Amino acid sequence: MSNKQLRNVVRLVHLAIAVLIGAFAYSPLRLNDTFAAIVQLIVVPVLIVSGIVMWQQPLVIKWLNRGRSQEQQKTT
Repeated sequence: MSNKQLRNVVRLVHLAIAVLIGAFAYSPLRLNDTFAAIVQLIVVPVLIVSGIVMWQQPLVIKWLNRGRSQEQQKTT
């Protein structure tokens, strides 16, 4: 996956999750305990991680490639 594709996927995930948080904040769904738990335990952490990945993408790519290069060195 190229850097541009990764950036686009992370951006789409980030925007979709932001829409869920907006729905939580401005709709009567916030009164639903199940939806509130999903937002607090899943949606917010994923939003934070996707934001960090977009912010620090070069370091994340380097970290991911480092793991691959170590696997390739072991197999050769």
